[in-house]
Formats: sequence, C-alpha cells, structure tokens
Amino acid sequence: MARTKTTARLPTTEPSKGKKRRRASSSSPERPISNRFRDPEREERYEKIKNWVFIKERKVVLLPDEYDPFLNGLIRRN
Repeated sequence: MARTKTTARLPTTEPSKGKKRRRASSSSPERPISNRFRDPEREERYEKIKNWVFIKERKVVLLPDEYDPFLNGLIRRN
C-alpha cells in the first residue's frame, strides 16, 4: 500500500484579511538627485541617446539564395 503525505501536522495559515502595510513616511519630501552625472558632457551624451531603440542581436542561418533579400532588408531598416 502506498503512503501519502498528510498535512495534519503542518501549521495552518490564515488568509490575509486585506490589510496592507503602510510605508513609513519620511519627514522630508523626495528630492531629485542633483549629481546624477559626473560631468556635463556625460549628461549631454545621455540626453542625446536616451530615446534610442536597440534591436536585440541574434544569430541567423541562411540558405545561399536567402542572403541577398535578407541583407537588403537590413540595409533598408538602417
């Protein structure tokens, strides 16, 4: 005869009654970080590239007759 596990010895947990913890309120309001960048050049560079969209790199295996259409599609996107 096979044995089965019983839960009789496990402590029971009561479901939460919808209570949520409150965040401890700090005495001072949140301030923006003023020294986010080391120098103004880095901040300017960030502002230029922050909206760029990057395409994830992936490996593609092509048959010989698929190479030209695939390459043309890449050139068209850029």
